[in-house]
Amino acid sequence: MRKELETRMWLAQGLMICGLQPEAIHEYSIVLTTGEKIGIFDCMAHACWQLSNMYSHSGKLEEALVIALKEFELCNKTDSSYRKGVACAQLAYLYSIDENLEEADKYFSILSKLLPTDVISNEMHGFCSFLGVYFFAKGWLEKSDQFFKKAGKFHEKISLGTQRYFRQNYAWVLEKQGCVDEAKTQLNLAQKMNVNLQSFAETKFEHANLHLAILAPKYVQVGEDFEIRLDLVNVSRNSGVIVGLEGLIPSNAQITSFPPFCRVQENSILMNQMKIGPFQVNTIKLRFKLPEIGVYESKPSVSYVDDLETLRVNKANMISITAQLNLLKPEIKSKDITEPATDKLVFKSSAGEKAFDYLVNAFKQDYLAQKLPLDMSGWRTLTDIIKNTHLTLFGMYGQGGRAGKTTMELKHMNVIESCFFPGQRGRGGRVLKLRVRYEHKTVRQRIDLL
Repeated sequence: MRKELETRMWLAQGLMICGLQPEAIHEYSIVLTTGEKIGIFDCMAHACWQLSNMYSHSGKLEEALVIALKEFELCNKTDSSYRKGVACAQLAYLYSIDENLEEADKYFSILSKLLPTDVISNEMHGFCSFLGVYFFAKGWLEKSDQFFKKAGKFHEKISLGTQRYFRQNYAWVLEKQGCVDEAKTQLNLAQKMNVNLQSFAETKFEHANLHLAILAPKYVQVGEDFEIRLDLVNVSRNSGVIVGLEGLIPSNAQITSFPPFCRVQENSILMNQMKIGPFQVNTIKLRFKLPEIGVYESKPSVSYVDDLETLRVNKANMISITAQLNLLKPEIKSKDITEPATDKLVFKSSAGEKAFDYLVNAFKQDYLAQKLPLDMSGWRTLTDIIKNTHLTLFGMYGQGGRAGKTTMELKHMNVIESCFFPGQRGRGGRVLKLRVRYEHKTVRQRIDLL
């Protein structure tokens, strides 16, 4: 559920960057309602931040403040100082625009206590224009100018969708200083970017545009059923009508199961005028059987009628499926392929071995010494591992949503398992814990030897 929510969150950001603001707001609203049910507070805070940005730069300051205060409330349910800092920078900015310096000071004070000055100055460069507005409102003109210069260099390298926000903020400061002509220049640039973005959205996403993605096995057993999944995606603001899928069924393949709204004709599948809405995904599952050994190839495409009643065809990547006998040999079926043949574990790094040894000892302490139940024994947070082994933060946590190298090494060896524990303080109100896999033969031997 968390991964699904994160995917929807990044989808919303992509829609916003492409100038599809109503669609982005819709997706962020789903993130908020779904996140509320399952307690994913960091995703909800990110959604609030983006919504507040869109509202404030659309002239809806009151709505922007309400959602930014909600963001701050959500951030306090996580342990991310940076996330809280972002919320504070945004509130300091919004209250400065609202000419409420008392509240602006309050949130800037919280920000200053949360993050060191160098982090605010260097790592928060994406929010420098927020702080530039606050510093100007406080009368600290030199500092304001410094932050706007840094923000300008940063925004030159990124999308029009966010660069226009920076220029609107800069125009506000220039106008307050009496630099009317310069303010108009910045506003005109922001307006031009906005027009270009809207033009791009209207041109790129105006008419129905269907794409076909296929999920199929690479190897199958001769004469046995297997499934192919088709995802039909309409990347546009208008509906279309699916006519059929051509070239999908490989030569000599037998189709054994298909939905009632489909009709098989030679190597194609015809739809019963299936409608597909704006930014909608229609999934179809089919079952096939390949009668002989060999490689079966197909070059599928989807034909559809767009909102202009024009027949269009989009091709998908070629798929290749190999049919063979004895796909799984009997000796492999009876063997636990997750465990190494040898009783000795070979680690690629000393960090991996150190983390593993700590988790083995943790399991022994809980299960053998304290007599805790098996399902409750050995669980430790990444922070516990780092503190007790002096391993690096990056090695365990990694970055960009991916686990660190040390964690990944242990996962690939299949000697640990992980679980999110709800109702505990941590990102999203839950905390990730690891422990060794006691059912693993070699792990169990290592524990018994201690």
